[in-house]
Amino acid sequence: MQRSSLAICLLLLAGAIPAGATDHPELPPAKLRWQDLPETTTPFQPASFATLTDWETRRAWLKGQIQFAAGLWPEPVRTPLRPEESDLLDRGTYTISKVCFESVPGLLVTGNLYRPKKVPGKTPAVLMLHGHWPRGRLQHDDTCSIAAACVTLARLGTVVLVCDMVGFGDSRQQIEHVIDTPQLALWGISSMGLEIWNGIRGLDLLQSLPEVDRQRLGIVGIEAGGMHGLLLTALDDRVKAVAAVCAVSANMQGGCPCENAPGLRIDTNNMELAACVAPRPALFVSASEDHTRNTPTVEFPMIHSIYELYGQAKDVRNVHIEGPTNFNQASRAAVYQFLAQHLFGKPGGPVVTESPFTVEADEDLLCFREGDNLPARAHSAAQLLNEMITAAQAKLDSMSPTNPRDLGLLSWHFQAGLMHAISSELPRCEQVQVIPKTDKPFFMNGWLSEQALRANQEFVEKAGFPPYPVERYYVRNQRVVRTFQLDTRLCPRPRGGITIFAHPEGVAIAEQMEAFVLAAMSKQKPDTVVFVEPFGVGELRLPGQPTRPIDSTDSPTIAQAFEQATAFVGKARGTTAYFTTFNRTDLAEATYDLATILGVLLADYEKLERVNLVGFGVLGPAMLMARAVIPDWITETVPVVTVVDLQRLDVASDEVYLGSVNLPGIRRLGGLQCAAGVATAGPAWFHNVGPAFPSQWVQSAAQTHGARVRITEQPADIENAVHWIAAQKWTPRR
Repeated sequence: MQRSSLAICLLLLAGAIPAGATDHPELPPAKLRWQDLPETTTPFQPASFATLTDWETRRAWLKGQIQFAAGLWPEPVRTPLRPEESDLLDRGTYTISKVCFESVPGLLVTGNLYRPKKVPGKTPAVLMLHGHWPRGRLQHDDTCSIAAACVTLARLGTVVLVCDMVGFGDSRQQIEHVIDTPQLALWGISSMGLEIWNGIRGLDLLQSLPEVDRQRLGIVGIEAGGMHGLLLTALDDRVKAVAAVCAVSANMQGGCPCENAPGLRIDTNNMELAACVAPRPALFVSASEDHTRNTPTVEFPMIHSIYELYGQAKDVRNVHIEGPTNFNQASRAAVYQFLAQHLFGKPGGPVVTESPFTVEADEDLLCFREGDNLPARAHSAAQLLNEMITAAQAKLDSMSPTNPRDLGLLSWHFQAGLMHAISSELPRCEQVQVIPKTDKPFFMNGWLSEQALRANQEFVEKAGFPPYPVERYYVRNQRVVRTFQLDTRLCPRPRGGITIFAHPEGVAIAEQMEAFVLAAMSKQKPDTVVFVEPFGVGELRLPGQPTRPIDSTDSPTIAQAFEQATAFVGKARGTTAYFTTFNRTDLAEATYDLATILGVLLADYEKLERVNLVGFGVLGPAMLMARAVIPDWITETVPVVTVVDLQRLDVASDEVYLGSVNLPGIRRLGGLQCAAGVATAGPAWFHNVGPAFPSQWVQSAAQTHGARVRITEQPADIENAVHWIAAQKWTPRR
């Protein structure tokens, strides 16, 4: 039977390939994946969206990304707030009290409540979020006055709750501002996540007050607090209006871990994230000597375009102030006018003039005096963080795979979260191009620089091609340009199956295994066989000489990625500032590549009879993760057989995930254990497992699915894997 091209095969499998997909591609961008990596000072370009549907689709994804990055997937249990209010100060037209509540058991959120003295009926409420001012919520000077804003809003008839950022004011006696560690990142616990969760619970407190109108909740955030407020608003539909002051910049994404949780800005930036509050009323105050200096010409037009798609352009506004980062009188006046219009319903928003007020002594606003013992219910920082990990684990343990409902919940929880952990869903066919080889062949692993390309061309001229025939094709994700290399063999039947091999030797293994694999698979039915080189593997092979890796630059573990505070763009992976905030880890990159390939090959899944996924060595966990990204509606139609090498990893050890399985948030999702449970929706073989592998748990999941699972401590080779796959009898549930 004659060899068929992958392009023809995919046309049959996936329907129409985008126009121009079969043209010779341009060379990949002149950079490698680990060079010129985005970080917090990278200038980002505004995105544009043609239709509201396009934006709504994007917004739904971004909302999930925020939720996952903040460690709120799944959302923690909303435990009792246990609020305490004390030391009421009566100032004639308004009152001030000290307030303390628990956002999680043992974590005290401290602040003040400002109330209007006399208000007929229900009143609006505002959550005030301060930034990195030295005195936090107590800041009061010409540049920034939190007190002036709270007093003025209370006089206007608004209940105001102003809370300490973590590690500021009263809070610093319990916990530091920056809590981020590599281990906590695995569990989705971060400074940013705490800030957002504290804000959500602050809204819970405001809603509980009898005088507050639950339909008129607003947020005012300054500097870092502005970004926290926007992210909170994106997640919480209770917020009806939000004002962000000196918060959104295209070239400065936040200079503190409390604004840079892992995964937050992968393939996105603050402009898109801020636009997620649309179509609710929003005010963006910028300053001429701040990172927001270009807001009127860069950031705001992009955000405004989103409001135009909703037909709500009148509800978003930018006010530009001369001066440095501030919450000065001019900025505050813009906020008052905005809130008067959108919380009080006064058209045009009347100009509000601040009146003199009593500047309170610090001791009259602080909940705890410096050096005093905290209440007995306040836990230590170490105790708090351990309890948060324990709570996340308990949530997982409650999802037992012993019945279809709970297993379905577990699968949904893991799959939805994993897509955000790798920052990719299974790409749609129209997002992907399948491109044949260029006239001048070259070897490629990931992105190829011009320098590397020249070196490869010189190699081809001197040494020629390897002596075996190779058909190479490239798969390019259209949304974020990524280029992948496939080595494919016979595709005789569009209604057959697909077998995908991911091996540390990359496509080089095809030379050794092609004939055997095709022969073995043909005993069942002829398959499309794909040998793929995801990120981190692949070799430049010189005939008759030892192999040498293309990639000479080391890639980071999560621990290494946290050692980046003063690094610069252009250094090795892991040395870029806030690496995991903006960039995928190695495991995420490899999984992303495999997910893209699956998106092509599974596009018309109803015509497939089976899919076999085989991952060896370091690509075993990546293939297992890629398997978990395949939606249930596909696996319910076409059987997916999984064979993965687990490298004797201890799937319950944080140390393992800090090393080779370096994926922020993965432990919160359930790690390799849950990935294995999802894979048991079809026949699965987990080999080279460690002694702590949860065999009974995985077997229980397989029994619930009604699928066969094999678990062995001995490693398998490709021959073993192919024979086992060929022996499987699996009827799809069509």
